[in-house]
Amino acid sequence: MVQLWDLRPNQQLGIESPIALDNFRDYENRNDVFSHIAAVRPVDLYAAQGDRLQAVQGLHLSSDLFDMMGVVPIAGRTFRADEDLEDVGPVVLLTHAYWLREFGGEDVIGQAIPLRRWVEGEPSNWVTAQYEIIGVLPSDFRVPPMRLRADYGVWTEPEVVLPMGLWTWGRGHRGTYSIRTLAQLRDGTTVEQARANLQAIAMGIAESAPESQTGIEVRVEPVGELLRQQYGVALGFLWRGCADLRACPTCRVSASPSGDAGQSHRGAAGGLRYRRWCMAPN
Repeated sequence: MVQLWDLRPNQQLGIESPIALDNFRDYENRNDVFSHIAAVRPVDLYAAQGDRLQAVQGLHLSSDLFDMMGVVPIAGRTFRADEDLEDVGPVVLLTHAYWLREFGGEDVIGQAIPLRRWVEGEPSNWVTAQYEIIGVLPSDFRVPPMRLRADYGVWTEPEVVLPMGLWTWGRGHRGTYSIRTLAQLRDGTTVEQARANLQAIAMGIAESAPESQTGIEVRVEPVGELLRQQYGVALGFLWRGCADLRACPTCRVSASPSGDAGQSHRGAAGGLRYRRWCMAPN
């Protein structure tokens, strides 16, 4: 698994930047090197409860992320590919912890919850709507760690997940950067080949949008390499079990209530998932 980002000419070399939404669409549709590519975007949400609003941790995610990580919902389904596109209906996935806390583990598929979110272009911007619950994610679902500017870090565990088709900020404006991107290389594809392929796409984008895209360098870095750079850890330790749990970002977000931070590493499915994050491509 690799992370992508754009370096703009006015940035310090090596500092990660989100990708413009339209650039992501071009990388997604025109690349020849990835078996999966997915967008990640945090979002501020509020659950409407009568006259009160309760803050909810939310993420926009591409449908391909679930296939890339082998995520199987415990109820319902994850997003379809068409729900990555504009004009998708209001649908939502619940994380396991949120489902247990707010709904007591009951059957919620097909029910609707009121959520308030910022929508670009709407007269009032903040819009409350009913979102259909289409699935509940498994308890071990985590978004892989990603580089966040100069540091490498983990995401705050979301409570609800919305499809990328509902993310509107920056649509049609390549100078607006909002998307973090993960991808999986096709078998036999090297990181260098992926960089060359995306750089060629970026050069084509620059020809059509020179005012904001000229000189952009596309970076492609293996997730495991970024982890090693930040924490000085070897690829194999996540598969075998961590020697220093405090230094491991995946352990920190995966700690169980009993404090057994290595719990998810030792399960077969969990171990395979972490191994996928950190395996270096050939």
